[in-house]
Amino acid sequence: MPEAVKVFLESGDLNECQNIQQRIIFSFREDFHKYASKTNIDHVRMMFNALPRHLGQKFKYSHVDLHIKSRELSGALRMLEMAGLAHKVCHTAANGLPLEAQIKPQKFKVFFLDVGLCHRILGLNLSQLYVERKELLSNRGAIAEQFVAQELLSYFGSNKTPQLYYWHREAASAKAEVDLITEHQSSVLPIEVKSRKTGSLKSLHLFLKEKERFVNMALKISAQNFSRHEKIHSLPFYALMKMS
Repeated sequence: MPEAVKVFLESGDLNECQNIQQRIIFSFREDFHKYASKTNIDHVRMMFNALPRHLGQKFKYSHVDLHIKSRELSGALRMLEMAGLAHKVCHTAANGLPLEAQIKPQKFKVFFLDVGLCHRILGLNLSQLYVERKELLSNRGAIAEQFVAQELLSYFGSNKTPQLYYWHREAASAKAEVDLITEHQSSVLPIEVKSRKTGSLKSLHLFLKEKERFVNMALKISAQNFSRHEKIHSLPFYALMKMS
């Protein structure tokens, strides 16, 4: 990935950047045999290709392949986690700390190693869509959430276990979801990601109302500039590092 960034900074050649990304993806796929036996290597490849399609969603193995048992596909996902290519973010009740003690392991989202590689696996042409006409991207929200999750995971450092979760309520009459939850300054930190400057924060406000005593502040990450309203701090994507 650093090579692709270096080429873009030096030449601005997005086509060459995509070629580099494609070579990285190919090398990952070629290395699967090191982590998987001959009986499940096809499942690992299938999972690798499927993850970018399901960013930001509650993950269901049936969405990868209806005809393969979840037990078999869960092994493939575990292989990708061990290789550092995927990261599971579990649901937490977020009723105080530690967040890890309140998770439901069967309810989780999965994020990929790199947002740029997600684009390439999905076949997106950056020069035509992302730069020139990004309003056409149907998965802008999912890609934005992938970017934020990827950044936050990198801030934990190699010697610290990543503590990243999400929260949702699935009641038919009051569905709600907060994209990401983490611990910050000894309190629960809810994070809502918006791919545009505007967007409803209904779920975040509901979360703050329910968990008020556990939360000192909340974050909205979007294309909007810096702002603050009561407990909600708005940060633009480029300033996400300010919370680390």
